[in-house]
Amino acid sequence: MSRLGSLLQHPALKNILPHPPVFDHCKHTLSRDDESAASALYWSVAQQNQPLVSPEATRGTLHHTIKLNPWVGEPHLLLAQVYLTVGNFEQAEVLASRGLYLLAIWGNTWYKRIRWDAWIAWGRILQQSAQKKTWPEHLNKLNNLALDL
Repeated sequence: MSRLGSLLQHPALKNILPHPPVFDHCKHTLSRDDESAASALYWSVAQQNQPLVSPEATRGTLHHTIKLNPWVGEPHLLLAQVYLTVGNFEQAEVLASRGLYLLAIWGNTWYKRIRWDAWIAWGRILQQSAQKKTWPEHLNKLNNLALDL
């Protein structure tokens, strides 16, 4: 998709066709290698293949996922949840807001495990919790769609 969108930057098409907001209005491309690596890293967290005893490792993996593919919302939301669990509400709010924005501009999910509308609902819960500076100690109080930390 990013390479297709980059074609809209061609001088013959510039300012003629609208640029969708994805990939920063089609100004950036995503390599197959970066997308594959980001997907594998994300999957390792989502499937809880890495030990979650250390939030630092999980944060590092998700930060690297976002560095490789900053154009999808789900990694931002998972990272927001991790930050909520350690009480970093400011960072959680930034990430939840960015994740919601990215989901909204795509109108679809990157990670198909959960429907788009459920990701939007979860993102709103994360964002509101960060704004209120509250997060339950155990997630049995919430319908946890992402991680069970």
